[in-house]
Amino acid sequence: MLTQSEQKVKEVKFFDNLFALAFPSLPKSRTHNFTAEVEGVNYVLELLDSGRAQMTGYGKGIKRGDYIILTTDKIPYRVEAIDYYSSPPELWTALVVKV
Repeated sequence: MLTQSEQKVKEVKFFDNLFALAFPSLPKSRTHNFTAEVEGVNYVLELLDSGRAQMTGYGKGIKRGDYIILTTDKIPYRVEAIDYYSSPPELWTALVVKV
């Protein structure tokens, strides 16, 4: 039996795949697994309101529409907006929403 968090991740992946099949010309979103990362060291998550948060982290290839799974609660967050720093180029800040 799946936990509630695992079920949510499974549902997100299912709908992500379904959306990709329905709209093949659109870029596919990806799921980035941050569960092995340490909050406060590898990323910072600042809760805002209504399931939204400001996140800063390292990594390339994260884009708007992607999903990030965090160590704190293993619930996926969808990237609503992301901005990469110029130096170092893999450092970014994003507005994320709990799915």
